[in-house]
Amino acid sequence: MEYQTSPSRAHALRRRLALAPAHAGAPVSRPAAEVTGPPLFGREPELASLEATLRRGAAPARLVVVQGPAGSGKTALATELHRRAHARGIPALWVGAAAGRGRPLLPWIEAVQRYRRGLDCAPGQMHELVPRILDHAGDRCLVVVDDADRADVATLDLLVTVATSAPRTRIVVLSRAVNPRLGGALGEHLEQIERARGCEFISLGPLSRGAAGKLIAHLAGREPTRAELDSLYESSAGDPFLLSELTHGLAAEPGAPPAAAPAPVPATVRGAIGLRLAAMAPEARAAVELAAMFSGEFAFHWLRAATQMPDDELLGCVEEAERAGLLRAPSAGRFDFSAPLLRHVIRSDLPDARRALLHRRIALSLEGVAPAASADGARELALQYQASASLPGAERGIVYAVIAAEHARRSEQPAAAAELLELALDLLGDADSRRRAKLLGELARAQADAQLTDAAICSLQRALAVLGDCGGSRVELAELAIAVGGALGGPFTVSDALGRAPIPEIGGDPAVAMLRARLDQVAREVAWESSGFLRVARIASGEPAARELLWQRGTDADCVLAAQAPDTWSEGELSRWLRRIDEIRDPHDRTTALLAAGLRALELHPSPELVEWIPSQVERRAARLGAWQAFAAACALRSITLGRAGRLAAAHRLALTACELASQTGGPLITPPVAQLVKWLLEQHLDPDHESLARRAWARATEHRPRHQFTIVFACLAALSHARAQDPRGAELALRDAIPALERSQPRERGFGCALALAAETAATLLDVPLAQRLEPLAARLIASGAGDFYMTQRELTLARIERTLGREEAAALAYGRARVALHPLGERPLTAIVDYEQGTLDHARPDGNESAPALLEVAHRQFEQLGMTCWRERLEAHESPRWRPHRLTSRQLEVLRLLATGLTNREIAERLVLSVHTVDRHVTDVYGKIGARNRAEATAFALRRRL
Repeated sequence: MEYQTSPSRAHALRRRLALAPAHAGAPVSRPAAEVTGPPLFGREPELASLEATLRRGAAPARLVVVQGPAGSGKTALATELHRRAHARGIPALWVGAAAGRGRPLLPWIEAVQRYRRGLDCAPGQMHELVPRILDHAGDRCLVVVDDADRADVATLDLLVTVATSAPRTRIVVLSRAVNPRLGGALGEHLEQIERARGCEFISLGPLSRGAAGKLIAHLAGREPTRAELDSLYESSAGDPFLLSELTHGLAAEPGAPPAAAPAPVPATVRGAIGLRLAAMAPEARAAVELAAMFSGEFAFHWLRAATQMPDDELLGCVEEAERAGLLRAPSAGRFDFSAPLLRHVIRSDLPDARRALLHRRIALSLEGVAPAASADGARELALQYQASASLPGAERGIVYAVIAAEHARRSEQPAAAAELLELALDLLGDADSRRRAKLLGELARAQADAQLTDAAICSLQRALAVLGDCGGSRVELAELAIAVGGALGGPFTVSDALGRAPIPEIGGDPAVAMLRARLDQVAREVAWESSGFLRVARIASGEPAARELLWQRGTDADCVLAAQAPDTWSEGELSRWLRRIDEIRDPHDRTTALLAAGLRALELHPSPELVEWIPSQVERRAARLGAWQAFAAACALRSITLGRAGRLAAAHRLALTACELASQTGGPLITPPVAQLVKWLLEQHLDPDHESLARRAWARATEHRPRHQFTIVFACLAALSHARAQDPRGAELALRDAIPALERSQPRERGFGCALALAAETAATLLDVPLAQRLEPLAARLIASGAGDFYMTQRELTLARIERTLGREEAAALAYGRARVALHPLGERPLTAIVDYEQGTLDHARPDGNESAPALLEVAHRQFEQLGMTCWRERLEAHESPRWRPHRLTSRQLEVLRLLATGLTNREIAERLVLSVHTVDRHVTDVYGKIGARNRAEATAFALRRRL
């Protein structure tokens, strides 16, 4: 629509403009009440791009279109641009396009009147008046058109006139439409402008997680907790408007419960969503309502089948929903709601009966178009039948849930498989007990793969009970337990489940020999033995013939069962197992097999290449599977590798990570105690708080129902820590229960060698001869058994400490020598340094070892310093004998060196020590000779380096 202006009226307008006061770039800003939208957080790139329009030269400027749903921050962004233009003296017009509905060109009239107070404007003058105002303001004028997608045609016509007649004017258009080019009046007018001067589009998407946290903190007046941020961000998908409205319900006190999202939803959010829906055509509203029934992202042909609408008509409805900011297209042919909260509000506003009917409508329509064999189709069908479970025929969703669960398991998503199998059980109800027992068994396996051990044990117990109640045979019970047993982490954890539903013996039919061999691995008897405050697990050894049968004739799962047995392996068995791993195809079985190999390697000291290869393989596969307990175990294995190489600080950090992961998730119950033990064995060699370590280790040893095989180890570690803290009474109390339990253990039981080593070190620290006498036969049994050494232990070093405590110096010296020979090819730097230190102190007391002691102690001192073994270095330096000093420095020479390092002169040192200057000069010369220093600077550096 065009408006004509007479020549006389045009002359009056020109005169009025000439007489009007020149604002010289001082536009009238919008009233504060008109500035809407959340504060600017996370919009720095978009603001920088907009501000660049203010710095452009005289060349024609491209029109900038800022597009985004309501509340995304368009107005706040343009308001900040308006403020910056004002600060630079750039004139600006703000055109609120939505305000002119029903009155053509009213937005432009109001904008001009705000710019020139008292200016009387009529609609017919606008097409001439606005370009003249912009021409009078200069080349750098800024025009902001807000809510352009809601403007009338006359307002948009004038926008085209301004854009074509004032090419140097900076124009910013704000549009709620996700894509303004998708038709409509705005799209047609932008097409005309783009041909004349070009358009630049800036889309305001969701905020990043960091920006969302800043916005929430700003609105709530405090930093949100992690749970609050997760809840709000997930519900809003980063939408600034939804975030702002949901944050209003956030309690201001720290530590208050997280905001309830998506329910209850603030009325402002419901109202805003209702307005968006009300502005849509009835057909589009119906399509959006039906789309809200999908569980998540959906395909276009799924919605077409549910709505029964022609493609063109449905596409128009979807595009209208996109323009309203309700739907988005994450990929070609697929759609989803812009935020989960939108789906929740639309769905929750419907009556329960109508929701159930819509879900069943979708389920029936999808059966014809969504391939049930596909993962997405089967999952959606299962969820739709579950949502309409109040209607008859919901059990049809069971088969789809099982298919989807199998897809999830094959794609290494065990947690999703477990959820789908629980859905199938809900749909099944109490009917068909045998089918229910099968589903419970599959659920237990999925939960075990997802590291949800406690839940898996509970599901297995339920499955066995249901199968037993419906008359299942002993073979069926055994097969069910075996199917789940391997994934649960071996016989030790499975025994808890089988304890309440014992499986009777199976007959001696040769046809079930393999079944009996499998059962031998998952149903071993576990006896809990009480020893004072300690509760120790005794696991019956398996039959060697049964394990050999599984090795030779069993499947991959059978071999994994055999590998998880608690017995100690030989090096030959480990090599044989590593060759077998390459043949395993199932990803979970392969990860479990690698983890079993890594745990065996703790005691067998394989090659460095193999030690590095196993943890890296487990980490990579566990991370892909989401098996965080296995990942924690891999971190513990890598920590051991670093610790043995002498990188104790890095090993301690990695062990701490393993402990945190193991404590935060469920999983194989062997992982948390192993990670904790590795961490504490490292701590005792660094700079430990022995009293604290003693308390923590004893608490771990006496915890309620400990479900691991390291109870005695933790008790012995507590005793050693008490001894290091000079608390012999505490050590005695800890060992009072541990030693009898250790004497009843077998050398090849897991943890035996480590517990014995810690007890022997306690005896050596306290010079406890009776304790050493009790430990001597245990050490002999350990060496004769051929069992491997655990982390930070060595059997010959254990024997040497016992012999030394008993006063057998010659036997102790020989044992120290054998320990050094065994440790050298393994690169065990910490233990090698300890052996040097202990043998050096022993040799000093022996007439034939007096010459070798200083050299051993010097090497030990250097290693302790390099490895960061602070407590051991301090222990060495605390000795008073001059033969133990670094570089054979005497006590007086060491004293002179320390004073010299403080910067004192020889005369000042003489005065301090009450010596003559000549004597001090001689001591300084001797010190230089022994440490290889040429001057005071080098001597000072030596003292600082050695921390003397």
